[in-house]
Amino acid sequence: MTTFDTLQATHPALFERIRRSPTGNGCWFWVGALATNGYGRIWTEGTSRYAHRVVFELAHGVVLDSHQVLAHRCDEASCVRPDHLEVGDQASNLADAGRKGRLGKARAAALDPRRARGRAQAIRAALEAGWDDTRLADALAAGAPIQPPLPYMALQHRITHAERRYEPEELTL
Repeated sequence: MTTFDTLQATHPALFERIRRSPTGNGCWFWVGALATNGYGRIWTEGTSRYAHRVVFELAHGVVLDSHQVLAHRCDEASCVRPDHLEVGDQASNLADAGRKGRLGKARAAALDPRRARGRAQAIRAALEAGWDDTRLADALAAGAPIQPPLPYMALQHRITHAERRYEPEELTL
């Protein structure tokens, strides 16, 4: 039994809000409530918490300290897959962002123009009815940054679907 299957069996309500990639190493996207920074939010024990922290703690049987940061190795704010998350501190998280060009002047070109929340909303809208590779690809391509240049297939897809925009409403659970 996989980590996903085990957690789904023990926490079914939580896992109703997760869409797991059918590929072995793909993201587990959160399709529930979102914070303004694009991270999933869930109410647990009378408080609002980040969904990726809750799933990580359940998967590893630990409780993270408030100073511990979970860095997304996949760089998807709405991903809650435990093995895509790495425990660290704020300094290591900022260093990682710097290495990936997500800080300073390069940030605007490197980021999705919809910002993290807009990207997470588009992913959620694409997957809320279940995993759909085409809808997910459309949601991701709609916010592709201008720099670096897109591969030919992604550019062709972007031109073909340039008029399509995703403006999903906030879902209430």
